[in-house]
Amino acid sequence: MDPAMQAAADRIVRTYVRASDAPVAAEALVHPGTGAIKAMAASRPYGPRKARNEISYNVVADAAHGGGAGFQAGSTFKTFTLISALEQGMKLDDGLTAGAGYRAPGYATFKNCKGENIGDPTHTVTNDEGSPRWKTLRTGTWGSVNTFFMELAAGRALRDRHDGQGAGHPSRGRATAPGV
Repeated sequence: MDPAMQAAADRIVRTYVRASDAPVAAEALVHPGTGAIKAMAASRPYGPRKARNEISYNVVADAAHGGGAGFQAGSTFKTFTLISALEQGMKLDDGLTAGAGYRAPGYATFKNCKGENIGDPTHTVTNDEGSPRWKTLRTGTWGSVNTFFMELAAGRALRDRHDGQGAGHPSRGRATAPGV
């Protein structure tokens, strides 16, 4: 832990979310590459007294490390998919057609860091924000379109691009969402 980073994390979290607020904020500062924890901050104090809005588990850690079930990263992780697409040669105006729903075609569509299949063909991802249709990297990101990012993560646009079909613009061919 880094005392200066811890103080900064505590200050920032408590500036925007107070212990008396209904939502709970949590932040972990982790050194990239090593996983060393530099700071962990939560908007509520640790303790058993619910009347004081205390919580008796670590909202920053997962269950294996004494915490709760955790929080979904939500749209934050779309950044990693966008960076990967750019690193693999896509341009900001390249894109694909994303539907209103996305369902992985099979369990092997997505893998975790251990290489294990984690795709779920029984679950449909939908859009909370943004509308489905032709999206570029730029417009899909601006609209935070879930199905667009699922297609990117599945490699659909990159496969089409490398197959010579091109996924850069509607006039050069499109990758389409499965079943849409």
